[in-house]
Amino acid sequence: MTDDPKRVLVMTLHHILLPAAESQCVELAELYVAYVKAVTSAGQEVLPVVPFTEIVKGHCRALGITAQVSDDKVLLEGVQLANWTKETP
Repeated sequence: MTDDPKRVLVMTLHHILLPAAESQCVELAELYVAYVKAVTSAGQEVLPVVPFTEIVKGHCRALGITAQVSDDKVLLEGVQLANWTKETP
């Protein structure tokens, strides 16, 4: 595929990261797993963790999504993953 992986990431974020109650959070690691699943299922190239994190950081800043560090986890506040990204038991 000829799509730029950075562009694919931003477009994917619009589909997998949804607004939610302020009290809801998504762990950055969970978001990465959902991104990898979405992108690989579409046959696209996956960005490594560091570039992924930098792009997500800028994307969240632009949208006013805040993050908190809890222990060793980064939590994005006021968002949720789309239902289709979650595994079913």
